[in-house]
Amino acid sequence: SYGRPATLTKDGKQRVREQARQWATELLEGFRDTDAIMDLEHSHKMHIAIRLVEAARKVGEKTLLFSRSICTLDYVQLALQKRGIRCFRIDGSVQIEDRVERIAEFEGTGGVDVFLISSHTGSLGIN
Repeated sequence: SYGRPATLTKDGKQRVREQARQWATELLEGFRDTDAIMDLEHSHKMHIAIRLVEAARKVGEKTLLFSRSICTLDYVQLALQKRGIRCFRIDGSVQIEDRVERIAEFEGTGGVDVFLISSHTGSLGIN
């Protein structure tokens, strides 16, 4: 019958979140070593991101790359390091004082071309 969609209880929502987290963990388990992570460079998104960074560098521009996923930032950071591209990163583990220093160095002529930023940092220390 047609009617209102079923709603999940609080416990049901928690179980769905736990199942999704377990599924994602199992899916990415094989990508924890560096060689497997480099296979991710063949994805279209990664290929485009690297090409954009390289194009910006050619004309002397810097790149800000935002992601909600910390794992994605890990993979991008490794791919950039593999190519000898210096980058800074701000995520929830970076103290506000360190954020300010990294931003100042990035804005200067310190040779850092890419800034990786987690969108979950809440822009603390970025304003």
